Amino acid sequence: MAKIPGGFFVSQIPPKMEDIVVTSGFQRVRQYLDINISGKKGNIMLLVGTRGIGKSTCLEYFNKYVSDIIKYDCTRPLDVGLFMSDLLSRDYDGRVTLILKEIALCLSDNKSNNIKNVIEAVNKTKDAPYFLFIDNLDRLYQSEDDLVFVKYFFRVSDPILKALSKKVVIFISCAPEWSEFLKGEDLSYMNFSNSIELKPLTQQEIRLLIGSRAESFGYKLEEIIDGNLLPFLKVTSGGNSRKIFQFLEKIVSITGGHCFDL
Repeated sequence: MAKIPGGFFVSQIPPKMEDIVVTSGFQRVRQYLDINISGKKGNIMLLVGTRGIGKSTCLEYFNKYVSDIIKYDCTRPLDVGLFMSDLLSRDYDGRVTLILKEIALCLSDNKSNNIKNVIEAVNKTKDAPYFLFIDNLDRLYQSEDDLVFVKYFFRVSDPILKALSKKVVIFISCAPEWSEFLKGEDLSYMNFSNSIELKPLTQQEIRLLIGSRAESFGYKLEEIIDGNLLPFLKVTSGGNSRKIFQFLEKIVSITGGHCFDL
């Protein structure tokens, strides 16, 4: 029985390009990216999904898709999670100010934290559009109270986001719960009709996901896991990619790092 290499099923490792499962949602985002690159216009796109479903992986993939594959150099990733503790220690106005400053620094390559000045500079550039991938903003949704803040953020930031969206294509990862308040907001440039929802993985996509990681370690899928376990994985994980690997981590810890079957 083969020994599974250390870290194979670790669910919290950074996303790898070879781990990407191209679901229908991913395909639609790619189409949207291509349209905005050729159309030279900005807009705001919401990437909707539960935690662990693959939003961060999707944003990572499309950031690299724009910069490395298309060779388009006006793409910027912004991980709100990197300053989450600072955000949570502030009042609502302080949170909004910090987020807008971080967006400004990101778009200006750390040259300015004044969002209005950055918007003015971006709008004057001939290169268009810019792409801004904002990840983990949905982590501010920790409770019902924090959901209130998310609503507050979009209302207060409305003129800034509207101005940004004229030249910057902004992808924001968000929780499904956001739809309840965004449906009632007058945000014509950002709404759930202009969003992509990442659906739970199918059994075949789960096979592809595990198989892709197996190949990256030099293994075949059948050397790692019995295919008969896939339906069970689908049920226990609910099609959530993070939960798939979390479950397998537990099994591996029980078997002492060896592959297993039913």
